[in-house]
Order: sequence, then structure tokens, then C-alpha cells
Amino acid sequence: MFGVYKVEIDYVSTGEGDYRKWLGPDWKPQWEKTGTLVLNHVSFMDILFSLVYFFPSFVSKDSVKNYPMVGNIAIAIDSLFLNRAGTKEEKIAMGNMIQERQLLNEKTERAPILIFPEGATTNNNSIINFKRGPFAGFHSVQPVCMNYTSINGISTQNDTLFHFHYYYCNLSYGTTLKMKVYPVFKPNEYFWQHHYDKSKGMEKWEVYAKVVREEIMAKSFDFKVSSISMEQKFAFKNILKGTKQRTD
Repeated sequence: MFGVYKVEIDYVSTGEGDYRKWLGPDWKPQWEKTGTLVLNHVSFMDILFSLVYFFPSFVSKDSVKNYPMVGNIAIAIDSLFLNRAGTKEEKIAMGNMIQERQLLNEKTERAPILIFPEGATTNNNSIINFKRGPFAGFHSVQPVCMNYTSINGISTQNDTLFHFHYYYCNLSYGTTLKMKVYPVFKPNEYFWQHHYDKSKGMEKWEVYAKVVREEIMAKSFDFKVSSISMEQKFAFKNILKGTKQRTD
């Protein structure tokens, strides 16, 4: 599919997948009953392969509804669509909807909701700052990391226009997708007592997100931890396009 001829999946509960440092010596790996999957984001193909192996719903930017094939699938599986240019009130309402869906997924047999916490596609080498959404309610997340390698170079969507990226993927060949799936991570009393220090000026969700990003996901494929934000990525994209307006 789209030049990917081989998928390798590894379920990791050792190394960075051993959460005893964070959740206490009595922690045992759990693979089910998560409210949310959190993935690094490289390409629209992340969505398609996630559907094959996890069949989640998604939180996605509103314009994804118009993407060929991907948009129809996202609508059909009851995804939540975020208007990045929406009002503060609309964004708060969306945050509440995400937390409600997370809680419902934890309590039922519903498939998890998938969120790309970076908020944008990146370059297959780095992980940028995470957004607040999946961590705000302190619900469980299950980290999943994807890494693409190809004999003819990887097409990361990054700052490429979607239709160019789409056709390049169709014309590529020899791509291998390596996927690492980690146990469910849910902050508990041990986590807050041993890893949260209010005097450091970080909010609780930031501490939670930092551990998931830097101590688990970044170590999965030796991704660089980048301090760049989604907004800075869009600003750079607009410079390349010769416009000052923010785009998707």
C-alpha cells in the first residue's frame, strides 16, 4: 500500500516500555482498555496503517474531511474534527469532547481515539512539542511510534502539499514501516508524588506529556526531541509558500 511492502510490529514492555520508574515498582504492562492512542505523525499513511491494526477513531484537523479516501474513512468511524482557526470557546468545547470520549473509551469496549499530539506532520527524525489535548484530563494513553525507511528516500508530508505527497507515495517502492506499540500509560499517585514538582512551574499535563514524549516515544527510534511548536512549523511552511496567512 502506497509503496509500503513490509510492516514490522514490536510490542515493547522493556527499556523505555518499562514504566516502573514512572508508575511504581508494582506496575504491570497493560495492553487494553486505553482511552487514547498517541502517535508521532509523518504522513497520511499513519492513519491508514493505524486503521488496519487498531481501527480507532481520530481527532483531526477539519480539512481532512476533504482528503481523498482518508476523509471518507475518518467521517465513517466517528472522528472528531478540529477547526484550528476556531474561537477560544470552540476549542474549549472540543477539548471537553475529547476528554468525554477518552473516559467513555476507558469504561467500555469502544475502540480508542487516536490523537497526533504534535498537531502536525514532521520529518521522521524528530518529535516536536506536544499539544495539551490528549493529556489534559490525565486519562490513559497508549504510545505508538512509526518509522518509515525506503530504498528510494522517504516522503514525509512535513511541508509538502498533500496532493504531491499522495502521488509520491503511490509512485514510491521498497518502503518498510516499523511500528512500536507500548503499554497503556496512566499517571497514578506514585507518578505525581515522585515526578511532579509544582515549584518548577510546569502544569501537570505538561509533566505527563513530557514523560510520554521524551522518555518513551523519542527513545523508540532515537528521534530528536525538538522544541519547535506546531505554530512555528506552520510559520515556516508559510514562508516557503510565500504567504503570511496560516494554512493547514
